[in-house]
Amino acid sequence: MSWSNSGIEIHYVAKWENGVLKGSTILNLKIRAMKVICKKVDSQGFDLKEVTTVFSNNFDYSFGGSGLELGKEYTVMGIALYNDSNCLYYLVDASGRPDWFPYLLFETLDNTFPQNWFIKINGKNENSDIYVLWGFDELCNYENYYDQLQQRDEQAMRIYFSRKAELENVQE
Repeated sequence: MSWSNSGIEIHYVAKWENGVLKGSTILNLKIRAMKVICKKVDSQGFDLKEVTTVFSNNFDYSFGGSGLELGKEYTVMGIALYNDSNCLYYLVDASGRPDWFPYLLFETLDNTFPQNWFIKINGKNENSDIYVLWGFDELCNYENYYDQLQQRDEQAMRIYFSRKAELENVQE
């Protein structure tokens, strides 16, 4: 038997005797997460008025082999929309380093948000470059977490990889 709701799938076996449930065993618990595949690694063709994090159409997101990999599948850990842009940015782990990349670099494989995601709406706030942020608890609800992650703070990185492991380990 299986049950699915809100991005969670549970597959289980139920044991019945004379119409009475005597027990059940969960075979597989799967929390779905947003998955994307890298379809390009450069900014060629980007509208630089929308993708405001680069200043030329020659930017290489593969970072010389230590960034995005063409054809690789990534778990999206967060989504940001900046004040000065209409372009969404995905938070993905490229070569062990979480970073924000324009959605234009990816094709969406699974657009399911994990059930435990939050949203933080800053609006056009002078104190923040971010208009809207979607993602795991700490990313959206802890005051300085976004900046700490950008600065590769050790605790912020531990939290990020812990949240990523939670998603990926449950999915298998």
